[in-house]
Amino acid sequence: MTASLIVAGVAALVVLVALARAVQIIPQAHAAVIERWGRYLRTLDAGLHTIVPFIHRPLSRYVNALVAAGLLITRMEEPAPPPGFLARAEEYADAATIPRLLFLRAEKYTSVISA
Repeated sequence: MTASLIVAGVAALVVLVALARAVQIIPQAHAAVIERWGRYLRTLDAGLHTIVPFIHRPLSRYVNALVAAGLLITRMEEPAPPPGFLARAEEYADAATIPRLLFLRAEKYTSVISA
């Protein structure tokens, strides 16, 4: 087996596991309570539901990866949600205080900085 085939197989397995965990089937006469950060978010009735998890990663994880790759961060933005987004559903209320997007612009070092 080639290395690329192994990597493709592992990537496909990760995608399948993520999809399987995102789909929830709630049997009749049952309900499921969804929590986020230990707080009640909503209740799911019987039927097929998809749940997209919120995955938090510290900013340092991204910054340190860029620095390790020899890149210099030249710009950072955390755009606010578009107008009307927060009114679409009550579970989006946290979007006003938790950044959902992060744009980092980085450039490769062109010269060595001496101390």
